[in-house]
Amino acid sequence: MDRSNMVPARQAMQYTIERAEEALGWLKEINAESEAKHAEGKDFSKLQKRKRILTDTVAMYVSTLVEKGGSGHSLIKSFQSHNFTTKFASLPVVKKCCLNRNNRSGHESKNYGNFISSDEIIGSELEAWLSEARYFVCVEGRPN
Repeated sequence: MDRSNMVPARQAMQYTIERAEEALGWLKEINAESEAKHAEGKDFSKLQKRKRILTDTVAMYVSTLVEKGGSGHSLIKSFQSHNFTTKFASLPVVKKCCLNRNNRSGHESKNYGNFISSDEIIGSELEAWLSEARYFVCVEGRPN
């Protein structure tokens, strides 16, 4: 198998963490806009749809970080076992992100997504954990 085009684990995980952080930032912005429109009594239905899309996006990136199967990189598959990865994967918000990702397709599941809400993501310490994940990937983690 020609592995010359494979992306190194550190680079792939940095990319995924960066996207998760960006999506989380946008989710917070949209949430603030939505709350302001709601307080003003204005229609905020489009913002609610965007919140759901961004919630699904954050959940997808977070679950990618801890996935055990598949052919891509994750903190679990691509790095040696570490206390950080164990703790990160066991966070309730991470577990709910995984449930959300695994059940997000309406044609594949009786329960379409909605295993985690935007409020749960925003109210969690996910942002700090993603920052720690970036440190782990760049400094602490030892690729397999």
